[in-house]
Amino acid sequence: MGDLSTEAINVGALHQGIHSTHLPLPDVYSTQLARNVASGKECIPALLVLGSILKFFRDKSPDSGDEIYVVFVPSTLGPCRTGQYYVFFDRLFEEMGWENVVLLVANSENSYRELGSTFNQDVWRGLLLGDYFGDARTSLRLLARDPTAAMEVFESVWRDVMSAFQTGSKELDQELKRAADRLGSIPRKGRLEDLPKVLIVGEIYVRRDNFSVNEISEMLISKGIYPKVTGVTEWLHYADYARKFIMAGRRKREGWLRTMVDGGLKDEAIYLIEKVWKHSVEEKIAGALKPTGLIPHVPHDMTEIIGEGQKEFVDPEMESEATVSPAVGAAAMGEGYSGVAIIAPFGCLPGRLIEGVYAPWAKARDYPVLALENDGQPYPPNIISRMEVFAHNVLRFEATDRSNQPVFWRELATRAGLGMFAKR
Repeated sequence: MGDLSTEAINVGALHQGIHSTHLPLPDVYSTQLARNVASGKECIPALLVLGSILKFFRDKSPDSGDEIYVVFVPSTLGPCRTGQYYVFFDRLFEEMGWENVVLLVANSENSYRELGSTFNQDVWRGLLLGDYFGDARTSLRLLARDPTAAMEVFESVWRDVMSAFQTGSKELDQELKRAADRLGSIPRKGRLEDLPKVLIVGEIYVRRDNFSVNEISEMLISKGIYPKVTGVTEWLHYADYARKFIMAGRRKREGWLRTMVDGGLKDEAIYLIEKVWKHSVEEKIAGALKPTGLIPHVPHDMTEIIGEGQKEFVDPEMESEATVSPAVGAAAMGEGYSGVAIIAPFGCLPGRLIEGVYAPWAKARDYPVLALENDGQPYPPNIISRMEVFAHNVLRFEATDRSNQPVFWRELATRAGLGMFAKR
């Protein structure tokens, strides 16, 4: 989930009174630890998480003392192996004799609510802080007159925000205002609005994991391009959308009366309350940080995004990253972005589906697009060359906000094979 989001969720758990620590961030060493005990068939997110677990317990054996360790593992269903990660981990820990290590598996079907509403509230705040401050850090790396000094200020601001977060929501709100003033006062050499931007979409774990997305992000930054990695919160927004989609389908099949008797309407009411609360918290945090000029715009309305996306890409019934990523990428290109990069594990079904439906659509419109598969190893020279070509095309692309352009003429030009005119 990235270094900032991981730390923020851990702080949220501490605020809830949970004796908690986050796993070490994945790296080459931890990934190799996982490969040593794996079959070679597992996809890279499973290995990255497993490697971090093994690295943590290598420094502190789970069999020493009477402590019991609970490893929190999010899971999901759909056309993916994610739902089997925890099965693999559980069997491996049993083979290793780790009797003091148990798994707590949370599922996306109920928006990961297993630990209760108050814990979920702090998780939501933590993910928002990780996403928005991650964007601000990237902006400072590109825009600050003195990037080194700017990073020192950023780290100090982040420490203060985490301290306030652990204290309480009121203290967090007050600290966010101070953080915005401190970040906004950092001297800059340009404006965020003037930077070409690339939206990085794809499989939820690797696109947000520092170790996995580092190469493409660093290359784009070196070219003066802003790599906007879609946030973890986008996945939670999508999980909520999928939850609503399932509940609406149930009501349509069974009727209002049966749904009410079975508690379905109560579930829908709870969902609506959660949605309103989540949006209010996000608006508060985003509103506090946007005056800094460091937060890029990104398409946000999941209902509208999926509604438009299903006309061109994947039906919502698919219920995976392949449903949301192509739609978000298309929306971003209509709102001023200069390209979309798709990153996924090697051989990932949702990743290849995203590429399969989005890349032809983008190429027909002359939109820069790049698809990468990550297996935890450095990219070979031919992939590096593709990344360089992509960056060159992004810099040449004349991005405009096409959200208000007449749809009829844009689509007519596209379907006639005149992609170069569709963006004018």
